[in-house]
Amino acid sequence: MGREKTKRELKLQRKLIPVNIIVCILALVASVTLFLLPVINVDVGGGLSNEKFIALAEEKIEGTIDGNLEGTEQENINYKPVVAMIVKNVLGKAEGTVAVSAFSSFKVLTGSGEDKTQMVMDDLFFGENALATRLIDSVVDAVAEMFTTDEGKALLEESVVSVMTKQILKETENQEINGALNDALTGENVQALVGILREMETVEDGDVSEVAGKFAEKVDAMLGDGVVIGEEEKQVIVDQIQQIYDDTKENLTEGETFSMEAVICVTLSKNIDLSQINIEDLLDFNKITGGNGEGAVGLRTVEGELETPDGSEGGNGNEGGEQTPAENTIVTSYDGLLLEIGYDEQKKDEIKGRMRTSLNDLLNGYIHDNGVDGYLSYYEYGFYGMLAFIGPWLILFLFSFFHMLAKNKRFTMWYVKLLCWIPPVIWVALKLFPILGPKFLPDVWNGENGAVIQSLLSAITSYTWISGLCYILLWLVSIFWAFPIKRKIRKERKNPEVEDASDYEGFGEY
Repeated sequence: MGREKTKRELKLQRKLIPVNIIVCILALVASVTLFLLPVINVDVGGGLSNEKFIALAEEKIEGTIDGNLEGTEQENINYKPVVAMIVKNVLGKAEGTVAVSAFSSFKVLTGSGEDKTQMVMDDLFFGENALATRLIDSVVDAVAEMFTTDEGKALLEESVVSVMTKQILKETENQEINGALNDALTGENVQALVGILREMETVEDGDVSEVAGKFAEKVDAMLGDGVVIGEEEKQVIVDQIQQIYDDTKENLTEGETFSMEAVICVTLSKNIDLSQINIEDLLDFNKITGGNGEGAVGLRTVEGELETPDGSEGGNGNEGGEQTPAENTIVTSYDGLLLEIGYDEQKKDEIKGRMRTSLNDLLNGYIHDNGVDGYLSYYEYGFYGMLAFIGPWLILFLFSFFHMLAKNKRFTMWYVKLLCWIPPVIWVALKLFPILGPKFLPDVWNGENGAVIQSLLSAITSYTWISGLCYILLWLVSIFWAFPIKRKIRKERKNPEVEDASDYEGFGEY
């Protein structure tokens, strides 16, 4: 038998309306984010820009270049600053993520066709906004930006001038000076040296001894009081800078003016065969992974030897196996530099296409060889797994919405409180692993692949923290707002003057 509510209870029931609205919003936000946003999101671009991974990449590329230059005139030149600049500039702008979400699993589940494996591959890697597409586009575009943006040009100038300074002072054969130089070549000091060399642009009579003298004085000041550059060493510096100026002027064509850009380009192309850093070769995924893909090609050294992918040496057009020394192509502009390293605006789409094909073949081969393809079709079941947590939030949304319109505005929510703390635990685990990993897995953390593992972990995130925040707010609303009102309603219902009063107290309801 029903009973008529008192005016006080009706007033208390109305106070639950804003509570129901808040709960309705929390439930909707939690359910939608769990469905649409990634449960696991791997920011591969961010991982590539991780300092430890960049250091590892620098080491690998330096080793490759050192090996290619071994036995040549340039084997003693330290190109580390240039390599570091290229790696940081390119990897630092890499973009691309692998996102696993209930929505992506749902698309695979409802998709037409029998090849679920290929659908998963397209969704995660080769779709319009998937990993491979964004990663390749950003890396290829970053190469051009390295020579076209003011920031990239400044970094290139500083890197090359750092190398030039070491080579110039190496000619002094003063071990004390060369030993102290590495610590002195800080960012601010190198920028000052670039500024001094830029003054060569205003020289009209071809004599840069005054500029070179300022350069020598700056280097002397950089090294500090403990190391002194004598007059003999200063003269060597002046002679070397004059030679750099003369080489640059000699290679300028009619109509070109002397500039710092020309100095950088002439110095680089004169001292190193730019085919050694052919961009398409460096970005060949078969080479990076040590594979034997058709994309692997030989690298020409400055003596003209051609080393083929199998390690054999080919001829250079002369009979009897004799090698004719090859002359480097000297360039005077960044556009020419891009052309020499195998990159220009017209080739961008072609390079991107080949890289996508190479990466696609590589990933498909890895998946097939390791039996992963047999499990990718189960990706669709990720939706069912997430539905176990999305469902309770949706039920709570419906209950809070319809009870807001009903006379009795109380409803239970124990099912959400019982289950929906689990997804946020993923986010907590990802945050705790970098802290606990070194303690429980020291060999893995600090081992040979430690930098890759740490970079990967730093790139993994989860958006389940949003539902976790909603979960915490739900508890707070329940304890500090809804429960006091519920207690007053219960007390009012226990009034002896009201017949058939009942106590609706129960776990997880208000």
